[in-house]
Amino acid sequence: MPIELVQTINEIVKYGIEPNLAVIDRDKLLEKNLVKIISLRNCYSGKRIATVIF
Repeated sequence: MPIELVQTINEIVKYGIEPNLAVIDRDKLLEKNLVKIISLRNCYSGKRIATVIF
């Protein structure tokens, strides 16, 4: 599994493990990481569904 994908998954898991984590724009960061996982999955599977630019 590519290291970038593992790091992104770890970022998302952090929100579940530490629910009281004080982060500005927590929902926006979670959304970005989810989009990044989809993008990486598509990149490695040879499929490209959409490109999202933040």
